Amino acid sequence: HSLPAGVPSQSEEVLAKWGYRDEDGEGYDAGLEEEYGKHIKALREYTDTASDDVNKEMRSCPPAFDCLSPRSKAYLQRIEEVLADAPPFEKPVDVYRSLHSLDPGTMSKMLAAAQELHDVGGEWSMPSLTSTTLDPGKAIGTFGGDDKKSSIVFKIKAKTGLYAEPLAGAK
Repeated sequence: HSLPAGVPSQSEEVLAKWGYRDEDGEGYDAGLEEEYGKHIKALREYTDTASDDVNKEMRSCPPAFDCLSPRSKAYLQRIEEVLADAPPFEKPVDVYRSLHSLDPGTMSKMLAAAQELHDVGGEWSMPSLTSTTLDPGKAIGTFGGDDKKSSIVFKIKAKTGLYAEPLAGAK
């Protein structure tokens, strides 16, 4: 497979297990669709249409997520099953995510909280399923919105996850 540099071997192994096969980064082995098609379908649906609604609900009632609609609960369960199939990384992987359109007060509080956690070696958790990228520039362009003054880019040392871009619905 010709996956980008920085993709952990675990992700490559999971994608191979699911039937990801194209050297140009497209497609998967239809012969494995019956067994792993539910994972591929869950990722495609989530990244294409479901993420905004599901994450909005998740942010309103963490950590129990007891306010989720039945549809969002089903998506969350399916994505958790997908991620459970991916083993932890051998070592942390640098990935990037930005948040955008933040009002100045929210941005200040978020930066202060992140700095405090960073200073003591703490871990930050976001009450949502969060897409990231290996490319910091893409984090700004894809997740950053139009107003760069109201955006924050996080460099995350991910311990778990899955490189899902070849299978994602949104490109």
